[in-house]
Amino acid sequence: MGYEYDNANIRSILCGLGYLGKDCALRGGDPEDASDFPVIYNNSSLDPFCIKDAIQQFQQYFGINPANGDWTEQTNNVATEEMKTLHKELNIILGTRLNPSVPLYNIETVDAIKEFQRRIGTHQNGVANLQLRQELHREAQAR
Repeated sequence: MGYEYDNANIRSILCGLGYLGKDCALRGGDPEDASDFPVIYNNSSLDPFCIKDAIQQFQQYFGINPANGDWTEQTNNVATEEMKTLHKELNIILGTRLNPSVPLYNIETVDAIKEFQRRIGTHQNGVANLQLRQELHREAQAR
């Protein structure tokens, strides 16, 4: 069973995992809603096309059918598991204490991702795109 995400949490996950950019995440919200990007505080509807497109990309990557851009229960469950995995791997590599039972892309997650990015010598933006997640997974598996 997945975590009960609100629309701001969903936007943060999509931004944090590299599927959604800041401009689109802010649609329907205040610019201050992205002051901690990739954490987004905009809880408005997920209806804008660019958000549906980001959800669809997420669904396609994870083999979710149908990949229709709607945040379904299956999409939610996959996002929950991906966030739990991300937190566990950051904990293994960095010794952080991110709580896998609270699978949010929050400020603590951003800080840990930035630390990992610093360690591997890449741009420190707090976004765990696919390439970074793959590197994180390789390092966690090696330990």
